[in-house]
Amino acid sequence: MRALSVDELLRLEDAFPDRYRAIIPTAGWLGHRFSEIAGTKVSHARFLERKLDVREVVVEVGGRLYVGPPKTDASRRTVTMPAFLADVLAEHVTRYPDASGQGYLFTSPEGGPLRRSNFTHRVFIPAVHKAGFDDLRFHDLRHTAASLAIAAGAHPKQIQARLGHASITTTLNRYGHILPTLDERLADELDAVARNAIDDARKVVAIR
Repeated sequence: MRALSVDELLRLEDAFPDRYRAIIPTAGWLGHRFSEIAGTKVSHARFLERKLDVREVVVEVGGRLYVGPPKTDASRRTVTMPAFLADVLAEHVTRYPDASGQGYLFTSPEGGPLRRSNFTHRVFIPAVHKAGFDDLRFHDLRHTAASLAIAAGAHPKQIQARLGHASITTTLNRYGHILPTLDERLADELDAVARNAIDDARKVVAIR
């Protein structure tokens, strides 16, 4: 498991061809799986509300593409985007509309959904080498999203919902080693609350 820092995520994004560049912040900040990104349609995005729905996935098996709903109810979800990402995706849509008419958000140059095999070998691996992350997997962008959410103070249940984990146990098993920092932050906040309350109480006593 590897998680990129914000600076590393930006470096990776810069190494990608412009047509596919918006995929990196989508995976790196939201934690979408590749199949979910490939299955996202423009109609699944509500840019003004900053909402992105996960309603379909595109999976490649034996060279054939299969389109269908996510495997679990938890995977079928709506994620709120950071404002900057909503702007990035809105611009991407205007620059690279789906030439096939199927309405996919991210498409191949010919139009239609992305094939993971082609994307991996023609786009992802060359960009990863260019950015200097030779051991990086696409799934590590999902770990990056979890790490960034934890750093921002997200509760494990929020992370579970955003990543589409069926169980909180899965979230805790995978990212529990990062969560102690939240416990320390909570202790500091409780300390501040206690100190303020004690100070207020002493002021009341002093007035009396």
